[in-house]
Amino acid sequence: MRRFFQRGDAVEVRWDDHCGSGGWSKDGHVGMNVSHIRSVGIFLRRTPHTTTIAQSIDDDTPESKSNERLTLGNSMITEIHRLRLGQTKKPSKKR
Repeated sequence: MRRFFQRGDAVEVRWDDHCGSGGWSKDGHVGMNVSHIRSVGIFLRRTPHTTTIAQSIDDDTPESKSNERLTLGNSMITEIHRLRLGQTKKPSKKR
């Protein structure tokens, strides 16, 4: 992930989520799939290991605040891009 984003940028993140299930089953019946997730939010920060987006931010106070945060491991992210007003991007079919 080489793109640089600033706090407050609207972004779309596509990422692979782990799946789990409970209960006893034969090993041959265990699925090995992951869920492909698409999240939209406001970029907060990126570290060497994680990227955090939020649903809401409040910049009108002396100390900026955010709510409904989602922190993802960078290794889980398959695509991230900035959203722009009037942008129309068809979902990527590449996996």
